[in-house]
Amino acid sequence: VVEPLRINNVNEATTLEFLSPSGVRISVAGPYPESSSYTVKFHLNLNHGFNGARTGDYNQELTLAPGNTWSYTFPNIRPRGGESVYYLVEVSGRNGNRWWSRDYTGFYQLPQPVSAQGSWSVQIK
Repeated sequence: VVEPLRINNVNEATTLEFLSPSGVRISVAGPYPESSSYTVKFHLNLNHGFNGARTGDYNQELTLAPGNTWSYTFPNIRPRGGESVYYLVEVSGRNGNRWWSRDYTGFYQLPQPVSAQGSWSVQIK
């Protein structure tokens, strides 16, 4: 079974992109165990963690075909300097009769101040 890269339950290849003038794109790279399709749930919070909850301030569930990198853009989020973006990504699939799932969590605190020019990204490690 091929497992995603992880350290302390954090996927090393998770990327947050802060888009101009607004939007946050979260991308999660595999590889994942084999499945004919995958359910990927993206959850984001601003300035607070999940505290056991499985939903966030912003949520999106997608069913996707096998691929190397999956992402979703939350178009209306505009975090300001000093704010923290918390993420939870749930990936699940089925290989034959065996169901599997993986969760990836983390956060990023934006620097103070944030440049208003252009988009930029950060890889969460």
